[in-house]
Amino acid sequence: MKKMVFALILMTLVSSSCKKAVDNIKEDLMVNLITSNTWVVVRYMEGAQNITPTFSTYEFKFYKSGNVDAIENGITKASGTWQGSEATQSITSNFPTTGDPINKLNGVWKVTNTKSNPWRVFSQRNEGATQLNLDLQAK
Repeated sequence: MKKMVFALILMTLVSSSCKKAVDNIKEDLMVNLITSNTWVVVRYMEGAQNITPTFSTYEFKFYKSGNVDAIENGITKASGTWQGSEATQSITSNFPTTGDPINKLNGVWKVTNTKSNPWRVFSQRNEGATQLNLDLQAK
């Protein structure tokens, strides 16, 4: 009986360790995807209002350190932070010292879909009663 209990405890520990290892691998893949590309905004909707053109001159470079740069015509115009979470399928970004349009990227964005060729990330969040939709595409 003691052997059976020990075996069950061991299986539980191994199972939870494997799940954590798989989650860590997924998180690493997400971070590698985001940090190995430069990204552009291909769609930004504030409710029914399309404000995508306000981002047309910007590119975004994410770094493994958790920093992100907003680059306009080759010049870094703003720096902020970001954090991705595989567990919650979200990306949090914060540009604390910038105005429009970059500050519109601040917040927790729920990743709703991704696709490849080229990589594209679809995300959304709510600001009050307004739904915001943000699509980033790898350049």
